[in-house]
Amino acid sequence: MSNKNEPDSSGGLEFCSPLDNPEMKYSLAVECASGGDTGRAEKLFLEIIKGNPKHYGARIGLGAVYMEQGRLDESIKENETATQINPDHPTAFVNLAAAFIQKGDFDTAINECEEALFIDPRNADAYKNLSWAYLEKGDYDRSIFVAGKLLEFEPHSGLAYNNIAVALYYKEDYAKSMDYVKKALREGFPVHPDFYNDLRERMDKE
Repeated sequence: MSNKNEPDSSGGLEFCSPLDNPEMKYSLAVECASGGDTGRAEKLFLEIIKGNPKHYGARIGLGAVYMEQGRLDESIKENETATQINPDHPTAFVNLAAAFIQKGDFDTAINECEEALFIDPRNADAYKNLSWAYLEKGDYDRSIFVAGKLLEFEPHSGLAYNNIAVALYYKEDYAKSMDYVKKALREGFPVHPDFYNDLRERMDKE
């Protein structure tokens, strides 16, 4: 049996492909997902999981790819499997919350955020999704409270300022809502232009 890094009978060299190494394959999959090549990322993550069904990172990565593709049920399945592989890591719970919010199941999303925060009480993404879930549910006071907690340790969170602005808008406190819109914009957050314009019109009518 020839060594893959030694000359073969034809005088050439056989090289090990980087993709023979699962962790190098995982790094490439993450890079593909980050670059928007979700099709190749999905293929690579699936290959990793076939070789190691308990690869936590690949399950998380595949779940993120499925969410990006709008395949929410498949994303939920992968992240639920990840919580079983490593129940002491918050990422899968945070991702589950995002998927359930998109499905309109806000109570389940809130429970998933609380699981993540039980594991990591300072997890910014969990606070972001929790504020989002309360906002979508129409519980504006709790959305504001959670966004305020996030600002205690992430004071430049444009998303937190935006969520507070939207919640205040629905509470018809337009002046204060505009104050938070301006804070979100100062932090570089892309406030939705339709929301911003509607808020300005409502303020002009007051």
